[in-house]
Amino acid sequence: MSTPDNKSVLKRYLELMTRGPVEDLPAVVAENVTGYDGNERVSGLAAIMTHARDAQAGCPDLSIQIEQMIEDGEWVAFIGVTSGRQSGALFGMAPSDREFRVQGMAMARVLDGKVVEIRTGWDTLSFAHQLGGLAASPMSNRVRA
Repeated sequence: MSTPDNKSVLKRYLELMTRGPVEDLPAVVAENVTGYDGNERVSGLAAIMTHARDAQAGCPDLSIQIEQMIEDGEWVAFIGVTSGRQSGALFGMAPSDREFRVQGMAMARVLDGKVVEIRTGWDTLSFAHQLGGLAASPMSNRVRA
């Protein structure tokens, strides 16, 4: 059996995290995976699956559009946009029925066809503002030329 290329593994991971089915994540995620989202560390496949279920429950139409993806050995990185409509509780925020669109990036380490480490960074200030969690836009006090 051949091992899929690392870009394909990360693409499948992103698809399963946003659209599911969550039960298929073990095919592309190692049992001992470590994930980092900002300052938060998540350990283990079960925690990653819980995160995916929570995200999909709060935003059933969640999607990620990959704008650029690069691979260097066991490391794969992408930049892209995640979007959707928050119809349920999502990351501690009450349902807002608002749409959001935020930029982000991630780096993943893939070994033997499975993600063993992933580090993500999303524009969480803009995310919170778009969903009504912040009174003013994070960029509202900037001078525009």
